[in-house]
Amino acid sequence: MTRTRMNRFIVRFTLLAFAALAFAAPAFAQASLTQTRLATRISSPSQTVITVSSGTGFAVGNLVYIDREAMLTRAVATATITVSRGYAGTAATEHVNGSIVWTGVAHYFYFGDPNPGACVPNQQAVLPYINVLTGNIWYCRNDWGAALGGKWQGINETPFFASLPVTHLALATTGSLTTTSYTARLDDVMIAFTTWTGAIELFLPGATGLIGKTYIIQDRAGISANAANTITIRHILNGGATSNTTIQTNYGTLRLISGITSLSAYYWFIW
Repeated sequence: MTRTRMNRFIVRFTLLAFAALAFAAPAFAQASLTQTRLATRISSPSQTVITVSSGTGFAVGNLVYIDREAMLTRAVATATITVSRGYAGTAATEHVNGSIVWTGVAHYFYFGDPNPGACVPNQQAVLPYINVLTGNIWYCRNDWGAALGGKWQGINETPFFASLPVTHLALATTGSLTTTSYTARLDDVMIAFTTWTGAIELFLPGATGLIGKTYIIQDRAGISANAANTITIRHILNGGATSNTTIQTNYGTLRLISGITSLSAYYWFIW
């Protein structure tokens, strides 16, 4: 075969190869982590056998993640899991009964946060996105409307304070909710109430297993300047000392964090 004919053959083969790749792109399958809870307390950093509510999704070699501690799965017997503690640079600690447990293949977990801002939900390799070193848990959401696109929303407070997602309530525009009653989601961080006349209620989720979870609640438009316009936070707060609380100051801000008062009692605390 002459050099000219060889070159033509190579060019044609290359074009065919690119065409084949264009029409046979590999299918993308998004993975997800398994979530359950501790069925019994982990009472010591040296305890290597733990019990969870459900053993579904646990496998030898997978990572187990509880309250900023990573563990390596060594054996699985129904809901009884044998682990190596303090894995992947995390510290072994005690964990209370009811703590949220995540598990999945080791490379489903990350050692940094995603770039703040826009994201595409169906193009993420795995959700949620968990940073094992900080405990930050992120979701890529676009449920405020297609006009806004997807945005990273964190369950835990993150160092990107200026980029924290804001859930606007009582503002009748794209990307906001118009409501007098709202139940905070786990991936909410800053909840801003704007332009509403009358009483507003915010219901908090249960605090169990959410150590360190923070909500920042704002009267962004001064709606509570009038005594008739109140923002009431509905939950048992401050270790049981407070039933509910109200943002009474004009343009006020309230910060809440989840913590425990004993080895079995979780509460939301004002700080």
